[in-house]
Amino acid sequence: MDSVFADLRVVASGPAWTLYRDGSAVFVVRYHGDIDDEASDAWRAAAADNVGAEGWPRNGLVAPTEGAAVNSLSSRMRTAAFLRRCCQHLTRVVILDDNHGFVAKTIMRAAGIDNVQLRPVDDATAILAELRNVDSG
Repeated sequence: MDSVFADLRVVASGPAWTLYRDGSAVFVVRYHGDIDDEASDAWRAAAADNVGAEGWPRNGLVAPTEGAAVNSLSSRMRTAAFLRRCCQHLTRVVILDDNHGFVAKTIMRAAGIDNVQLRPVDDATAILAELRNVDSG
């Protein structure tokens, strides 16, 4: 997936994650390794720092497909709460997911999150182009 995000600005990174941004258009969270409690806390803090400094972008993209969640349930719950707060500020959020679409959609509906879409990983380049268009919605 490196080539998909190659022309985006890296705003923060760790051994297992990278955060990218394209101005006010899109913010990307990419997992590319094992996300344990420490990594999860680190990327969330870096993302919060970035939106605190630069403001909220219009859209978000989550690309977890190259990583593995090996964090605790409490860490996963903190991540879910963080993402829910993010969704309240973003017009559109796309999660790349080839495996658990039905389960993820059910969870999002139950949580009252209606601006999130699950899309196949193979569509990543086209999705990013859509999200970078500030007029998308």
